[in-house]
Amino acid sequence: MKPTRKSFAPRIEAWDRRVKEGETGPVAHELVELRLTASRIPRAEAAALAGIARRVNLAPMALKLLHRFIYPSVPGVVAADAEKIEYALSLVRVGAVAEAEGLLQSISDPGDPDAVFARVAALVSRWCYAETIPLLERYCEHPGVSPYRRLIGRVNLASALVFMRRDREASPLLAELARETKRQDLHLLHVNSLELSAQLALMAGKWAVAGRYLSSAHALLPEGAGVERLIIDKWRRIFSFRSRGPKRARSRSSRG
Repeated sequence: MKPTRKSFAPRIEAWDRRVKEGETGPVAHELVELRLTASRIPRAEAAALAGIARRVNLAPMALKLLHRFIYPSVPGVVAADAEKIEYALSLVRVGAVAEAEGLLQSISDPGDPDAVFARVAALVSRWCYAETIPLLERYCEHPGVSPYRRLIGRVNLASALVFMRRDREASPLLAELARETKRQDLHLLHVNSLELSAQLALMAGKWAVAGRYLSSAHALLPEGAGVERLIIDKWRRIFSFRSRGPKRARSRSSRG
């Protein structure tokens, strides 16, 4: 008897909304508790469900859900581009960047915005931020990209600009992103924009400004934010060390 494949569409929609609100930890817990197997998932929903798993830091689960389409054991099964792209994104998350880039070369339309975004993810994992900037600019301008995905692209563009110390371009972009993500109640992207703004302020030595950004970001994250909360906590510790470190150093040197 074949296993029953119940639709997960309503849950996928709800999980997507909750991830946008920063509830990555609780959603990850629910996915793990479901003990999902690939045979239970309708193929039409597999890539979307794998995307949820990847976004809540369950890339190995995402790979398992899609593996049978990417490397089929049954003749005649051909992976769709959406499945290849999602699989590649999850490969990047687990460090298999070369395999991800090889898979992306088989995409029928290399200019597909989702394929471009996956290439960006692979480049970021190799710290090639400069190469991502023109790709992200093209991605954000593509008419086929949804407004939410465009915001994600712009946050990633801001991250690349911050990394490359292109402060004059990063600063107004981050200010606009902070306003827009707050207006739309997109908590996770808003926290991302605040975190990047704090990084920019820290690099400029603006300790008080950085502290305000980090405090605001920390207050917005729910307890179950998982990795996102760890990232904010990391920057808060760096802020605490760098803002107080020089004073302590001078105090110690004067004791001798």
